[in-house]
Amino acid sequence: EGQMNTNVVIENRYFHDSRNNNTVTYLQKFGEVPFKTSWNVSDIYHHHELVKNIENVSFVQHFGWLDTVKKFVCKMSPKPSHFIFNSGLWTDSDLSDLDVQFDIVRALRDCDIISIYKTTTMTKNHQMGGIEDRERLCKLTNICLNVSWTGSFIPPDKYWDNAHFYP
Repeated sequence: EGQMNTNVVIENRYFHDSRNNNTVTYLQKFGEVPFKTSWNVSDIYHHHELVKNIENVSFVQHFGWLDTVKKFVCKMSPKPSHFIFNSGLWTDSDLSDLDVQFDIVRALRDCDIISIYKTTTMTKNHQMGGIEDRERLCKLTNICLNVSWTGSFIPPDKYWDNAHFYP
């Protein structure tokens, strides 16, 4: 109990306000586990009922990083103007692979999307992994959103576990 099954969990969220031409999308890819979606890219901004039972979960697509960008993000309509990504605290992230990093940034550039790498916030114990990856991705992407300052700024009692602080 308490373990998340990353093979079935989806945390993707899609918001589109056509009246104000505003779209925000959150896509979750857990470590080396492929990105999953229950909807075709052409159907993501339509209303869908929340699936509450695991028996009703189905996936139409599974992608690694490169295909997530090429076959999903670049095909979204409206297409995002910016793509923010980070590796989180996953110790088994395929985002540590130098070729994967280059491929993501190149694919985003090829479909005219600005790449933004967000560093991972410090943990309650002021730990931050992936320093080499962080520095390399900050140089590769169009923009680097460095949030390493969170380690000295957020008091320990504001964390609800070792890795996440309260909003």
